[in-house]
Amino acid sequence: MTPLNVTFSYMGEVGAGQMRRLAEALSVYGLRGLQLDEKAKTITIEFDAARLDNDLVLAVVKNCGISATGQVETSVVA
Repeated sequence: MTPLNVTFSYMGEVGAGQMRRLAEALSVYGLRGLQLDEKAKTITIEFDAARLDNDLVLAVVKNCGISATGQVETSVVA
């Protein structure tokens, strides 16, 4: 397993329905956790890079109805 964090910026607001879909998205194989920073308008997803890549994680975020606009950073989970 290779745990990574990827952070995406997003536009707009994240509502209750989108948060619910994000929570459900954690059941996707390889997604391990998420953190939403509403002030900075970023979402950070921890995932297993042996199973997923940044593009697939971005697709999951967008599938939840969040207007993710771009990758801010990727870091290895210590």
